[in-house]
Amino acid sequence: MMEEAAFPTASEGFRAVYWGTRQSDIPWHWNDDGFGQMCFIREDEDFEVFGIRAGALTYTFRNSIFYGVRIDFEGVDQSNDAEQALLGLYPPIASIRDCGKGERFWQTAQTSVWLTRASADSGGILFLWGRHRMFADDADRPIYHALPPALNSHPGRYQPRVYVCYRTSGPIAIDGRLDEKAWRDAPWSQMFEDHQAPYAPEPWKTTRFKMLYDDTYLYFGAELQEENVWGALTEHDCVIYYDNDFEIFLNPTADG
Repeated sequence: MMEEAAFPTASEGFRAVYWGTRQSDIPWHWNDDGFGQMCFIREDEDFEVFGIRAGALTYTFRNSIFYGVRIDFEGVDQSNDAEQALLGLYPPIASIRDCGKGERFWQTAQTSVWLTRASADSGGILFLWGRHRMFADDADRPIYHALPPALNSHPGRYQPRVYVCYRTSGPIAIDGRLDEKAWRDAPWSQMFEDHQAPYAPEPWKTTRFKMLYDDTYLYFGAELQEENVWGALTEHDCVIYYDNDFEIFLNPTADG
């Protein structure tokens, strides 16, 4: 029996957990050592999967929502066994695409599948990720999946960016427009990254901001490109970043 999905549109997933399920609702024990906040391994892992013995399974979350899994394994024979099992469990709804170098890609109604076959010189990799409405369905490669711990190339602590806020050069009207001289004089921030960078790719739409201040107020102006704005949260004081949002956190005492 599948766990109840965080959003009712998901009906597929991995090991009885739907894509889109919140991490806190998944009954597994996590270990995130060496990863950013989007990538986890299980302390209670079962390495027997799809008829093969995996060397590592790495789970990917976006905004604490279950997005996908990477499965690393060895052996040419295991590639054949895994592919046959995957075709039975995740039957393609269109033709399978051969991507060269032993790589194959197909999709079900709600799951994308990528198989890199093992060879005599290198191991194989399986990627499964959700075609859920929370995740842009234009990714035909497993771009959000981190390396397993032994191969993790980003062990260092992420360094936050810095923005210099200047005093306003003139009056500001609170009207949602940024065409006044004061706003034109203010520099834009750098383009936003996915908050799970460096594991996530560069966003394909613009998010950036400006800041100003005067003797009374601190001003924020932002540009956010998005055509598909939606919301599913209805409870007061719930965790709002599960939906589209733009949040500002203030720490005036600089105490963390």
